[in-house]
Amino acid sequence: MTYRAWVQRRAIGLLFVPALVAAACGPGATASDPQSPLASAARPTVDLALTAKDVELKPAKLTAPSGSVIVLAFDNADQGTPHGLALYGDAAHTVTLGTAEVMVGPAHQVLQIAALAPGRYQFSCVVHPNMVADLVIEP
Repeated sequence: MTYRAWVQRRAIGLLFVPALVAAACGPGATASDPQSPLASAARPTVDLALTAKDVELKPAKLTAPSGSVIVLAFDNADQGTPHGLALYGDAAHTVTLGTAEVMVGPAHQVLQIAALAPGRYQFSCVVHPNMVADLVIEP
């Protein structure tokens, strides 16, 4: 990985992780708490990919096991079109867990998402809210 790619991955990942950690950790989380940021360093990672193409998010559904940190490769394949991801805790988009920088395509980001509890979450483009994809965290 090049230094530039590492910096981009690190910077984008930090946009997602703090919001997710704040949502997952209660006040007083400790290293022994499985939702703690300290504990997440030892968690397994799952690589997933999501693409914005023809003003749609593809695939429409991603799955990952609970307890794992997700490394999401996000590609904007729409030439000259801005897209940015938000991750919501519900389909109504009332609980925002994290957002990433808007980028004009073609472009690529790598996002790190802290371990999530089992359930259904939803990605949406912040520029085009009709672009959605489900994230299912399996028990």
